[in-house]
Amino acid sequence: MMITIFSFITAVMLCSILTVSIYFFRNNRILVRWFGVMSIVLLYAVCLVRMLFPFEFSFTSVVVTPAVFNDLYSIITNGQIRFMSISLNTVQIFLALWAIVSFTILLYFAIFYIKYLKSFKKIAKYKSKDDYTNQIFETVIGRSKRKINVSIMYSPEITMPMGVGVFRHYILLPDREYGDDELFYTLLHEYTHFLNRDLLVKMLIHIYCCVFWWNPTVYLLRKDLEQTLEIKCDLTITKTLNKEEKVIYLQTIASAVKKAIEIDLVKYQAKVVSQLAGNKSAVMERFEIIAIEEPKYRVTIKSAIFYMFFISVFTLSYTIVLQPKGNPPQSEIIEEDGDFELTPQNTYILETKDGRYILKTPDGRFDEISEYSKNMMVESGFEIKKE
Repeated sequence: MMITIFSFITAVMLCSILTVSIYFFRNNRILVRWFGVMSIVLLYAVCLVRMLFPFEFSFTSVVVTPAVFNDLYSIITNGQIRFMSISLNTVQIFLALWAIVSFTILLYFAIFYIKYLKSFKKIAKYKSKDDYTNQIFETVIGRSKRKINVSIMYSPEITMPMGVGVFRHYILLPDREYGDDELFYTLLHEYTHFLNRDLLVKMLIHIYCCVFWWNPTVYLLRKDLEQTLEIKCDLTITKTLNKEEKVIYLQTIASAVKKAIEIDLVKYQAKVVSQLAGNKSAVMERFEIIAIEEPKYRVTIKSAIFYMFFISVFTLSYTIVLQPKGNPPQSEIIEEDGDFELTPQNTYILETKDGRYILKTPDGRFDEISEYSKNMMVESGFEIKKE
């Protein structure tokens, strides 16, 4: 098991293709309702894992790329830049730039997040202690059948209800009058986000984007996953509601959009906050998915096939690595006395009884090689003989 430039490039290409494919799949409302939004979340998780672990194994086979990529590979690996007494190739420069920019973005995000939490303490004028709000919230907890510590706070400076805090949970509400149903479903929505750990997922995704800032598809993944989490929250709530209750829940979201002031949304919006409603197009998509009738029966067979397909794709992605193939120019080959070229015609691999691999060279030497080297040589046409 090892990480090479080829296994890394392969992982980037495969994850980018898979991310775009999942995005188009997720935009089909019927398929989302049919297979469940959790399927989308898991598929995006597959992309994250594959990108974070770009390993190449002994069973990995080389897929030769078209010859046009040979020149690109030569530029990447052979390009040299000298600075004073330091000489760096293209790969080293990229790694250094990657590390510096990632560290800078992560540091900025950490500072921003700390200031962001402090800003909420300033705009939250008081903590809810009235019996009315607490009674409604107790009903929410009782319906959820799981209790976590959440503080409810009011602020006159915001117009959109939101959940804040990955470790300490706060529900921040605009300071105005609420009807019983409106307050209940507002609190239920934000509380469900905390139960699902959606804010933690958002933070991890944002950190992932800070690290892989140079890959444009990670921003598509972040944007779509945020909407997916909202849909997941909606479906978690509405699956226990009757038609009349669904209408009230949707009216609560629509009311939040109507009462929201655009400048407030921009001022207090962040990647680690859950909001009851976002822009109109995103809300309309949520409404459409909720309105689609859930299948009368669980499509366990189709879901199983669906999961097996993507698990297979994930597993098979480790069986190949994209790599250019080419022979060095004859003019660059330096021959001296005693030098020789290893070819399938003059060299073979001896497999011993105890499972070792010995390379028999033209000069009569026997050198032990690794299983990985054996696999690479077999792919190049070298013969294996058993002891």
